[in-house]
Amino acid sequence: MAKRVQVDIKKFYEEYKNDSRYQIIQQEDNALSIELHFPGPAETPYFNHELKLKFDYGAEYPFKSPKVTFLTPIYHPNVDFKGEICIDILKTSWTPAMTTLSVFISICSLLCHPQPDSALNGEAGLLLINKRTEEYNRKVQLTYERVKNGLSPYIPNDTPLLLEDNIPFE
Repeated sequence: MAKRVQVDIKKFYEEYKNDSRYQIIQQEDNALSIELHFPGPAETPYFNHELKLKFDYGAEYPFKSPKVTFLTPIYHPNVDFKGEICIDILKTSWTPAMTTLSVFISICSLLCHPQPDSALNGEAGLLLINKRTEEYNRKVQLTYERVKNGLSPYIPNDTPLLLEDNIPFE
């Protein structure tokens, strides 16, 4: 299984070999655990954010999916603030033919196309279901700024969201 993880890492780097913004950091004390650092996808509210995932492969990999969590707290309907991700490829759709790269591509797709009907973060899901995209995007940015400044990612309910000219967003 450690050999399979190394093959997966090699395939990932073959895909992103010309872009240093994509990095895999292998855990020194655990050959079955990696961190994957990557830029938020273009045309999403995560663009220009550095995001981090943790892959824990486990002894049954590739016959069982890796446990993948966000190390970077993000505001997203399918990701809770513990970093847990709700995505089929890691649950019911997993097959041994899937790789680190296929999981990564699926997670990027989820960032681009959230699934609010199967939300782990109910508030984020409701904002998207109710077509309140501007408010959703502002909460994504506020969460990122809070984490970047060493604060809790949780946004207090009484925190006003401001438009660009500092007028409260209702």
